[in-house]
Amino acid sequence: MEQSKREEGRKEEQKRWIRGEASMTQGGIWKPVLWFAIPIMASNMFQQFYTIVDSVVVGRFESSEALAAVSAVMPVINLLINLFMGITTGAGVVVAHHIGAQNREGAESTVHTGVLMGLVCGVIMTVIGMAAAPMVPRFMNFSQETAALGTQYLLAYFAGILPMLMYNMGSAMLRAAGDSKRPFYFLLAGGVLNCVLDVLFVAVWRGGVIGAGLASSLSQLVAAVLVLSCMTLDSGDCHLNWKKLRFEAHAARQIMRIGLPAGLSSAMFAISNTLMQTKLNLFGTAAMAGTGAYQRLDGFIYTIENAFGLTATTFTGQNLGAGNIERVKQGARVAIIYSFLFLIPLTVLYLIFSEPILGIFADDPEVIAYGVQLMRYMAPLGWVYIFTEVYGCVARGAGSTVVPMLIMILTVCVFRMAVIYTVLPFWNDIRVIFFCYPASWTLSALCFIAYYRSGKWLRRINETGRIG
Repeated sequence: MEQSKREEGRKEEQKRWIRGEASMTQGGIWKPVLWFAIPIMASNMFQQFYTIVDSVVVGRFESSEALAAVSAVMPVINLLINLFMGITTGAGVVVAHHIGAQNREGAESTVHTGVLMGLVCGVIMTVIGMAAAPMVPRFMNFSQETAALGTQYLLAYFAGILPMLMYNMGSAMLRAAGDSKRPFYFLLAGGVLNCVLDVLFVAVWRGGVIGAGLASSLSQLVAAVLVLSCMTLDSGDCHLNWKKLRFEAHAARQIMRIGLPAGLSSAMFAISNTLMQTKLNLFGTAAMAGTGAYQRLDGFIYTIENAFGLTATTFTGQNLGAGNIERVKQGARVAIIYSFLFLIPLTVLYLIFSEPILGIFADDPEVIAYGVQLMRYMAPLGWVYIFTEVYGCVARGAGSTVVPMLIMILTVCVFRMAVIYTVLPFWNDIRVIFFCYPASWTLSALCFIAYYRSGKWLRRINETGRIG
């Protein structure tokens, strides 16, 4: 009997390995954290790469005004995406808890409820994005030359928001089951298509910013179809049966309990970036283009931090589902160490080769100068955000989302707004805005370190050591 159970367990592990799923509740920590994070990092970096291709193709084959418009609308796009992406975070965390607790029925309920919620939210986001597109350039102080271009790019980009959200929902659930490889493969396919379509639509067919936006939308559609098809054909914990799509009240409450604060936290971050961008836009088209170019490059720094943050979320969710609290803390330490090891070489590369790297985006010396100036403010202290990302993700993985949300609102949104609306009117210097980025990261990192060390993020753990 005992031998039969061991044989069944071995066969199940083999099936999980074939599906690309990995259990994080047993064995060593260093290796599973690294091998889980690498596909996420590769996915994020490739996604960041093809957004850079958007900017480079537009900047090289259109104009500095087109580059400025595409760069300046990104905070608004991120605002809407981040608000609804909290739902994908919530769904992933809840699925991870159920998998850690070996609750197959709970995982199935969460998968089907989450996918349906993603579809509804995607439709809502599309409507809001399309309706808001003409108003965004006026609100964000776009110049007359960039206003129409910004509207065109937004309309084309928001046409693909529904598949973008569905890809992220599906990939979050697959990662919750320990599978970070297949989401990377699907994003890779969409990203290659995006790069090809960018060249065709913008460089060859001269479709301008509309062509760049449509290229992004079509690539997201391909990635979404692949990830949802994978879940449909999968026989594991994330199997998707379209006939079973439904709103399960308990699953929906669990998703929203974690996802709503997480979404609001990300949205507050995006709101602060949007308001910062409106102030940057007042310094002219060159400032818009140059700072926007570096912000695309800064995305590579964030992808490293985010990869280990998402790894910490899955690691925490599975281990708390299994009742392994001490293992969660060990995983957080490992994620932070890996983040530093990957981040330092990239930061050094940016600081040594700042001008040649930014010269990829444009030939205009003024555009390059603004980008270099922002890089020298942000890159040296990019490592500070590691603590915010990893400890915040650990807390969310434990089901504690309200305090992380409040920390982000106060240290990022409120602090930045206080500086630019009180200091900038008296000292009208773009460096005031540049200073806000690393200063707010430092404040949030200190708060998250204190919150993590207090242990209050574990308050949802019941007497059995599992999520209560």
